Amino acid sequence: MRMRYRKDRKGYAKNARTLDTHRGHRVSLATFALTILFALNAAGPARAENVLKFVPHADLTIIDPHWTGAYITRNYGYMVYDTLFALDNAYKPQPQMVESWTASDDKLAYTFKLRDGLKWHDGLPVRAVDVVASLKRWGVRNDSYGQPLLAAASAIEATGDNEFRIALKAPFPVLEALGTLTSPGPFMLPERLAQTDPFTQIKEAIGSGPFKMAMAEWRPGHQVVYAKNGDYVPRAEPPLWATGGKRAKLDRVEWNYIPDPLTAWQCRGRGRLLGEPRERFCADGLARPECVDQRLARLGRHGALQPALSAVRQH
Repeated sequence: MRMRYRKDRKGYAKNARTLDTHRGHRVSLATFALTILFALNAAGPARAENVLKFVPHADLTIIDPHWTGAYITRNYGYMVYDTLFALDNAYKPQPQMVESWTASDDKLAYTFKLRDGLKWHDGLPVRAVDVVASLKRWGVRNDSYGQPLLAAASAIEATGDNEFRIALKAPFPVLEALGTLTSPGPFMLPERLAQTDPFTQIKEAIGSGPFKMAMAEWRPGHQVVYAKNGDYVPRAEPPLWATGGKRAKLDRVEWNYIPDPLTAWQCRGRGRLLGEPRERFCADGLARPECVDQRLARLGRHGALQPALSAVRQH
Protein backbone atom coordinates (compact mmCIF):
# COMPACT_ATOMS: atom_id res chain seq x y z
CA MET A 1 0.00 0.00 0.00
CA ARG A 2 1.43 3.36 -0.99
CA MET A 3 0.87 6.13 1.47
CA ARG A 4 0.11 9.83 1.38
CA TYR A 5 1.82 12.28 3.64
CA ARG A 6 -0.32 14.75 5.55
CA LYS A 7 0.48 17.14 8.32
CA ASP A 8 -1.50 16.86 11.53
CA ARG A 9 -1.08 18.46 14.94
CA LYS A 10 1.71 16.03 15.78
CA GLY A 11 3.67 16.76 12.60
CA TYR A 12 3.92 14.54 9.54
CA ALA A 13 2.15 11.23 9.68
CA LYS A 14 1.41 8.67 7.04
CA ASN A 15 -2.19 8.88 6.06
CA ALA A 16 -3.80 5.46 5.82
CA ARG A 17 -5.50 6.43 2.59
CA THR A 18 -3.83 5.09 -0.52
CA LEU A 19 -2.94 7.25 -3.48
CA ASP A 20 -6.41 7.06 -4.99
CA THR A 21 -6.03 10.68 -5.96
CA HIS A 22 -3.73 9.74 -8.84
CA ARG A 23 -5.95 6.87 -9.89
CA GLY A 24 -8.99 9.13 -9.74
CA HIS A 25 -7.37 11.23 -12.42
CA ARG A 26 -6.50 8.22 -14.57
CA VAL A 27 -9.62 7.98 -16.74
CA SER A 28 -10.00 11.67 -17.50
CA LEU A 29 -6.29 12.07 -18.07
CA ALA A 30 -6.23 9.01 -20.29
CA THR A 31 -8.74 10.56 -22.67
CA PHE A 32 -6.78 13.77 -22.93
CA ALA A 33 -3.45 11.92 -23.09
CA LEU A 34 -4.61 10.11 -26.21
CA THR A 35 -5.40 13.45 -27.82
CA ILE A 36 -2.00 14.82 -26.83
CA LEU A 37 -0.33 11.75 -28.33
CA PHE A 38 -2.10 12.45 -31.60
CA ALA A 39 -0.98 16.07 -31.54
CA LEU A 40 2.58 15.13 -30.69
CA ASN A 41 3.01 12.10 -32.94
CA ALA A 42 0.64 12.46 -35.87
CA ALA A 43 2.91 12.39 -38.87
CA GLY A 44 0.92 13.39 -41.93
CA PRO A 45 1.92 13.79 -45.57
CA ALA A 46 3.95 16.83 -46.64
CA ARG A 47 1.73 19.92 -46.82
CA ALA A 48 1.77 23.56 -45.95
CA GLU A 49 0.33 23.09 -42.48
CA ASN A 50 -0.89 20.12 -40.43
CA VAL A 51 -3.86 21.00 -38.24
CA LEU A 52 -5.81 19.08 -35.63
CA LYS A 53 -9.28 20.45 -34.88
CA PHE A 54 -10.70 19.26 -31.60
CA VAL A 55 -13.91 19.76 -29.62
CA PRO A 56 -12.99 20.05 -25.90
CA HIS A 57 -15.36 19.16 -23.09
CA ALA A 58 -15.38 22.71 -21.67
CA ASP A 59 -14.43 26.28 -22.49
CA LEU A 60 -10.96 27.47 -21.46
CA THR A 61 -11.44 30.59 -19.35
CA ILE A 62 -8.49 30.38 -16.93
CA ILE A 63 -4.96 30.21 -18.35
CA ASP A 64 -3.15 30.33 -15.02
CA PRO A 65 -2.07 26.66 -14.65
CA HIS A 66 -1.68 27.00 -10.87
CA TRP A 67 -4.98 28.74 -10.22
CA THR A 68 -7.54 25.99 -10.66
CA GLY A 69 -7.89 22.23 -10.69
CA ALA A 70 -10.35 22.34 -13.61
CA TYR A 71 -9.48 19.66 -16.15
CA ILE A 72 -9.69 22.05 -19.09
CA THR A 73 -6.99 24.24 -17.55
CA ARG A 74 -4.95 21.17 -16.66
CA ASN A 75 -5.20 19.96 -20.28
CA TYR A 76 -4.13 23.38 -21.54
CA GLY A 77 -1.23 23.18 -19.09
CA TYR A 78 0.12 20.00 -20.67
CA MET A 79 0.02 21.68 -24.09
CA VAL A 80 1.85 24.86 -23.11
CA TYR A 81 3.97 24.01 -20.07
CA ASP A 82 6.28 21.27 -18.87
CA THR A 83 6.96 19.59 -15.55
CA LEU A 84 10.12 18.53 -13.75
CA PHE A 85 8.96 14.93 -13.45
CA ALA A 86 5.91 13.00 -14.66
CA LEU A 87 4.29 9.66 -13.87
CA ASP A 88 4.47 6.68 -16.19
CA ASN A 89 1.82 4.00 -16.57
CA ALA A 90 3.06 2.33 -13.38
CA TYR A 91 2.71 5.62 -11.45
CA LYS A 92 6.48 5.89 -11.12
CA PRO A 93 8.01 9.36 -11.44
CA GLN A 94 10.28 9.81 -14.44
CA PRO A 95 12.32 12.93 -15.29
CA GLN A 96 10.99 15.46 -17.78
CA MET A 97 12.74 18.83 -17.50
CA VAL A 98 15.29 17.31 -15.13
CA GLU A 99 18.45 15.76 -16.57
CA SER A 100 19.80 14.16 -13.39
CA TRP A 101 19.33 14.21 -9.63
CA THR A 102 20.80 12.82 -6.43
CA ALA A 103 19.39 12.13 -2.98
CA SER A 104 21.25 11.94 0.29
CA ASP A 105 21.36 8.65 2.18
CA ASP A 106 18.87 9.93 4.74
CA LYS A 107 16.55 11.22 1.96
CA LEU A 108 16.55 14.71 3.44
CA ALA A 109 18.42 16.46 0.63
CA TYR A 110 17.80 16.33 -3.11
CA THR A 111 19.79 18.08 -5.83
CA PHE A 112 18.59 18.44 -9.42
CA LYS A 113 20.12 19.48 -12.72
CA LEU A 114 17.95 20.75 -15.57
CA ARG A 115 18.29 19.53 -19.14
CA ASP A 116 20.28 21.65 -21.57
CA GLY A 117 18.49 23.66 -24.23
CA LEU A 118 15.25 24.36 -22.36
CA LYS A 119 13.66 27.68 -23.41
CA TRP A 120 10.59 29.65 -22.54
CA HIS A 121 8.27 30.63 -25.35
CA ASP A 122 9.66 34.16 -25.23
CA GLY A 123 13.10 32.80 -26.11
CA LEU A 124 14.73 33.14 -22.69
CA PRO A 125 16.47 30.10 -21.18
CA VAL A 126 14.84 28.10 -18.39
CA ARG A 127 16.79 28.67 -15.17
CA ALA A 128 16.81 27.13 -11.74
CA VAL A 129 15.40 30.34 -10.24
CA ASP A 130 12.33 29.88 -12.49
CA VAL A 131 11.85 26.40 -11.09
CA VAL A 132 12.19 27.52 -7.47
CA ALA A 133 9.66 30.33 -7.90
CA SER A 134 7.26 28.00 -9.72
CA LEU A 135 7.43 25.31 -7.05
CA LYS A 136 6.75 27.81 -4.28
CA ARG A 137 3.75 29.28 -6.09
CA TRP A 138 2.31 25.92 -7.13
CA GLY A 139 2.85 24.60 -3.61
CA VAL A 140 0.42 27.12 -2.19
CA ARG A 141 -2.34 26.11 -4.59
CA ASN A 142 -2.01 22.29 -4.61
CA ASP A 143 -3.17 20.71 -1.35
CA SER A 144 -2.41 17.10 -2.29
CA TYR A 145 1.37 17.42 -2.60
CA GLY A 146 2.26 21.09 -2.90
CA GLN A 147 1.30 22.34 0.53
CA PRO A 148 2.77 19.29 2.32
CA LEU A 149 6.00 19.70 0.32
CA LEU A 150 6.35 23.34 1.34
CA ALA A 151 5.70 22.41 4.95
CA ALA A 152 8.23 19.56 4.86
CA ALA A 153 10.97 21.58 3.16
CA SER A 154 13.53 23.60 5.05
CA ALA A 155 14.85 25.02 1.77
CA ILE A 156 13.96 25.11 -1.92
CA GLU A 157 16.69 27.10 -3.62
CA ALA A 158 18.77 27.52 -6.76
CA THR A 159 22.41 26.48 -6.48
CA GLY A 160 23.39 27.50 -10.02
CA ASP A 161 21.90 28.56 -13.35
CA ASN A 162 20.53 25.08 -14.00
CA GLU A 163 20.73 23.39 -10.60
CA PHE A 164 18.51 23.55 -7.54
CA ARG A 165 18.10 21.72 -4.26
CA ILE A 166 15.31 20.73 -1.91
CA ALA A 167 16.22 20.19 1.74
CA LEU A 168 13.71 18.49 4.03
CA LYS A 169 12.98 18.54 7.74
CA ALA A 170 11.56 15.01 7.50
CA PRO A 171 11.39 12.37 4.75
CA PHE A 172 8.86 13.20 2.04
CA PRO A 173 8.06 11.71 -1.42
CA VAL A 174 9.71 14.54 -3.35
CA LEU A 175 9.82 12.92 -6.79
CA GLU A 176 6.18 11.88 -6.57
CA ALA A 177 5.28 15.45 -5.65
CA LEU A 178 7.20 16.94 -8.59
CA GLY A 179 5.50 14.52 -10.98
CA THR A 180 2.02 14.41 -9.48
CA LEU A 181 -1.02 14.19 -11.73
CA THR A 182 -3.18 15.92 -9.16
CA SER A 183 -4.51 19.36 -10.01
CA PRO A 184 -3.37 22.06 -10.19
CA GLY A 185 -0.37 20.46 -11.88
CA PRO A 186 3.25 21.31 -11.02
CA PHE A 187 3.87 23.28 -14.21
CA MET A 188 6.97 25.43 -14.49
CA LEU A 189 6.70 29.16 -15.26
CA PRO A 190 9.24 31.93 -15.87
CA GLU A 191 10.30 33.56 -12.61
CA ARG A 192 8.63 36.88 -13.42
CA LEU A 193 5.25 35.12 -13.74
CA ALA A 194 5.81 32.64 -10.92
CA GLN A 195 6.42 35.55 -8.53
CA THR A 196 2.78 36.58 -9.03
CA ASP A 197 0.78 36.21 -5.84
CA PRO A 198 -0.71 32.68 -5.81
CA PHE A 199 -4.16 34.20 -5.31
CA THR A 200 -3.87 36.53 -8.30
CA GLN A 201 -4.48 35.03 -11.74
CA ILE A 202 -1.75 35.14 -14.37
CA LYS A 203 -2.97 36.47 -17.72
CA GLU A 204 0.00 35.43 -19.88
CA ALA A 205 0.65 32.00 -21.39
CA ILE A 206 4.44 31.65 -21.40
CA GLY A 207 5.58 28.10 -20.89
CA SER A 208 8.32 25.82 -22.22
CA GLY A 209 6.11 23.04 -23.55
CA PRO A 210 5.70 21.63 -27.07
CA PHE A 211 3.01 24.12 -28.10
CA LYS A 212 2.57 27.88 -27.76
CA MET A 213 -0.83 29.40 -27.13
CA ALA A 214 -1.71 31.87 -29.90
CA MET A 215 -3.05 34.62 -27.66
CA ALA A 216 -4.10 36.82 -30.59
CA GLU A 217 -6.43 34.06 -31.81
CA TRP A 218 -7.92 33.17 -28.42
CA ARG A 219 -11.66 33.72 -28.44
CA PRO A 220 -13.05 32.79 -25.01
CA GLY A 221 -16.25 30.86 -25.36
CA HIS A 222 -15.32 29.65 -28.83
CA GLN A 223 -11.72 28.87 -29.77
CA VAL A 224 -8.21 28.30 -28.42
CA VAL A 225 -5.33 27.95 -30.87
CA TYR A 226 -1.94 26.36 -30.23
CA ALA A 227 1.09 26.58 -32.53
CA LYS A 228 4.01 24.19 -32.59
CA ASN A 229 6.96 25.34 -30.49
CA GLY A 230 9.93 24.96 -32.81
CA ASP A 231 12.39 25.52 -29.95
CA TYR A 232 11.10 22.65 -27.84
CA VAL A 233 13.68 19.94 -27.13
CA PRO A 234 11.90 16.61 -26.46
CA ARG A 235 13.39 13.85 -24.37
CA ALA A 236 14.91 10.87 -26.15
CA GLU A 237 12.63 8.30 -24.48
CA PRO A 238 9.41 7.21 -26.23
CA PRO A 239 6.19 8.71 -24.81
CA LEU A 240 4.62 6.70 -22.01
CA TRP A 241 1.60 8.08 -20.18
CA ALA A 242 2.71 11.58 -19.06
CA THR A 243 6.43 10.82 -19.54
CA GLY A 244 8.89 10.59 -22.39
CA GLY A 245 9.58 12.61 -25.51
CA LYS A 246 6.86 15.03 -26.66
CA ARG A 247 7.55 15.37 -30.37
CA ALA A 248 5.06 17.75 -31.97
CA LYS A 249 4.35 16.77 -35.56
CA LEU A 250 1.36 19.03 -36.00
CA ASP A 251 1.81 22.70 -36.77
CA ARG A 252 -1.44 23.84 -35.22
CA VAL A 253 -4.08 22.55 -32.81
CA GLU A 254 -7.47 24.21 -32.54
CA TRP A 255 -9.85 23.72 -29.65
CA ASN A 256 -13.28 24.64 -30.99
CA TYR A 257 -15.67 24.77 -28.06
CA ILE A 258 -19.30 24.08 -28.97
CA PRO A 259 -21.48 23.86 -25.85
CA ASP A 260 -24.41 22.26 -27.67
CA PRO A 261 -23.57 18.59 -28.38
CA LEU A 262 -26.01 18.35 -31.30
CA THR A 263 -24.42 21.33 -33.03
CA ALA A 264 -20.96 19.88 -32.44
CA TRP A 265 -22.04 16.56 -33.93
CA GLN A 266 -23.56 18.26 -36.98
CA CYS A 267 -20.39 20.25 -37.56
CA ARG A 268 -18.32 17.10 -37.48
CA GLY A 269 -20.71 15.45 -39.90
CA ARG A 270 -20.29 18.33 -42.33
CA GLY A 271 -16.53 18.10 -42.14
CA ARG A 272 -16.11 21.44 -40.39
CA LEU A 273 -14.34 20.01 -37.34
CA LEU A 274 -12.30 17.24 -38.86
CA GLY A 275 -8.70 16.64 -37.97
CA GLU A 276 -6.34 17.71 -40.72
CA PRO A 277 -4.61 15.64 -41.96
CA ARG A 278 -7.30 12.94 -41.76
CA GLU A 279 -5.10 9.94 -41.05
CA ARG A 280 -6.17 7.47 -38.39
CA PHE A 281 -3.88 7.25 -35.41
CA CYS A 282 -3.35 4.64 -32.75
CA ALA A 283 -3.25 5.47 -29.07
CA ASP A 284 0.15 4.00 -28.36
CA GLY A 285 2.25 4.12 -31.46
CA LEU A 286 0.31 5.72 -34.07
CA ALA A 287 -0.17 2.88 -36.56
CA ARG A 288 -3.31 0.90 -35.80
CA PRO A 289 -6.61 2.82 -35.88
CA GLU A 290 -8.71 -0.05 -34.56
CA CYS A 291 -7.08 0.07 -31.11
CA VAL A 292 -8.33 3.58 -30.37
CA ASP A 293 -12.01 2.74 -30.15
CA GLN A 294 -11.23 -0.37 -28.10
CA ARG A 295 -9.20 1.57 -25.57
CA LEU A 296 -11.60 4.46 -25.25
CA ALA A 297 -14.58 2.15 -25.02
CA ARG A 298 -13.14 1.06 -21.68
CA LEU A 299 -13.15 4.68 -20.50
CA GLY A 300 -16.93 4.76 -20.36
CA ARG A 301 -18.70 8.12 -20.28
CA HIS A 302 -15.50 10.10 -19.81
CA GLY A 303 -14.72 10.18 -23.49
CA ALA A 304 -15.09 8.73 -26.94
CA LEU A 305 -12.79 9.28 -29.88
CA GLN A 306 -13.43 8.88 -33.56
CA PRO A 307 -10.03 8.10 -35.08
CA ALA A 308 -11.14 8.82 -38.62
CA LEU A 309 -12.11 12.34 -37.56
CA SER A 310 -9.20 12.88 -35.18
CA ALA A 311 -11.68 14.70 -32.94
CA VAL A 312 -12.65 13.98 -29.35
CA ARG A 313 -16.22 14.02 -28.14
CA GLN A 314 -16.61 14.43 -24.36
CA HIS A 315 -19.93 13.45 -22.81
